[in-house]
Amino acid sequence: MIAIPFHGPEVFDLGWAQKIVQVLAATAPLRCLLAGTMGRTAAIGGGLAGIECPGTQPSQVLREIQNEVDQV
Repeated sequence: MIAIPFHGPEVFDLGWAQKIVQVLAATAPLRCLLAGTMGRTAAIGGGLAGIECPGTQPSQVLREIQNEVDQV
């Protein structure tokens, strides 16, 4: 499984998050995580579903998933 941590709204506003998810989803199961309030708003506004919002800092998210995924 591949984990993709997103942070900030720009990646969603510019459409890159959706492109990244589409490409990687074709190769392996994904777990998409998001840190940041503005990023959460942008993800919802961009219609990108399936993104987890644990409500913690990116470094904490990475520590929590390190044993659950193959690649980040």
